[in-house]
Amino acid sequence: MAGSWKRVPLAEIAEFTSKPRELRLADYKAIPFVPMELIPSDKIAIDGFLMKDPSVISSGTFFKEGDILLPKITPSFENGKQAIAKDLPLPFGLATTEVIPLREKANISDKLFLFYFLLKGDVRQSLASKMEGTTGRQRLNTEALKTLPVPLPPLPEQRAIARVLRAVQEVMQALRRELELERERKAALMHHLFRYGTRGEPTKQTEIGEIPQSWKVVRLRDIVTLQRGVDLPIQRRSPGTIPVVGSNGIVGWHNQALSDEPVPGITIGRSGSVGSLCYLEQPYWPLNTVLYVSDFHGNDPQFIYYWLHLFGFEKYSQGVSVPTLNRNSVYPILFPLPPLEEQLQIAQIMAVSDLKITALEQELALYQELFRALLEELMSGRLSVQPLLEQEPA
Repeated sequence: MAGSWKRVPLAEIAEFTSKPRELRLADYKAIPFVPMELIPSDKIAIDGFLMKDPSVISSGTFFKEGDILLPKITPSFENGKQAIAKDLPLPFGLATTEVIPLREKANISDKLFLFYFLLKGDVRQSLASKMEGTTGRQRLNTEALKTLPVPLPPLPEQRAIARVLRAVQEVMQALRRELELERERKAALMHHLFRYGTRGEPTKQTEIGEIPQSWKVVRLRDIVTLQRGVDLPIQRRSPGTIPVVGSNGIVGWHNQALSDEPVPGITIGRSGSVGSLCYLEQPYWPLNTVLYVSDFHGNDPQFIYYWLHLFGFEKYSQGVSVPTLNRNSVYPILFPLPPLEEQLQIAQIMAVSDLKITALEQELALYQELFRALLEELMSGRLSVQPLLEQEPA
């Protein structure tokens, strides 16, 4: 810890909010209420609030605008939920009784510094070890939180640390929004391409609705042959680079593929995660929890892969305790099929969309890693923000 830092209990640098004795909720027509589901784990501010008539609120925790709302119950606490109450229509609100509201102390601590300190992995683990109650309903005691030791730098340094972390967090939020939009664009693109195609040609009426003039209506059995995978217990697997595919995707590796599957290949979750799809560009071993395509009947595998996402296999599953998919129940389903050339065009367009999504996911993962590293290094003082302080105007 740097020489100018000091270690103090949280109660010395934070105020814990409590309801004023003189406050009468009945004096208000409606009060902002924050349930646990509106406290995020990846943002700074709450995700909104509900306006409730005081007469219908049976219980709640009083908080002030600007308070940090820290969940105290498992698993919300361990999952990193917490947020700052912002943009309320009143100077106060009520939240689920499962939060502890706290705020900075003027001229002593910075709100965002406290916010980020409480996000640290080792801080959460330490506090989680002090939770009380039965398994699944354990809670953090406010008194235990008050004794939490905090390595505290001078106030200007707290603010500089918070600025750095906030800048990275804002980039992550922008990337999440962009990723969400890109996924929505992909869904809209799929809907359009698999209904109208790429050529803008006139449509014709068929038993499954309007489809482009050059498309055919076929049954699923006419365009793919599905086979059940083969069990391969872990003790029978040998070290290798061949993916072993189950209903949740790649679950292991082996030194040889099942002999007759085509490449690229597609697997469909048959048992457990019914309908989950996996596209493989190398030889693989499909387990008996999946169906795999053994013959594409001359169609483009990548086009078939994207089309199957619209299929909704889940509604054809059978069984209650362990849902399963029978290929004979999906073979008769009618399917609009474009010519091979247009299949290739559609698959190419969808692949470009997938590349954008993958790039955004990778960029977001890098920023998440950077944020975690900065959180540990800045909060421990191992990484100094002194250069930032020296750049600030006097």
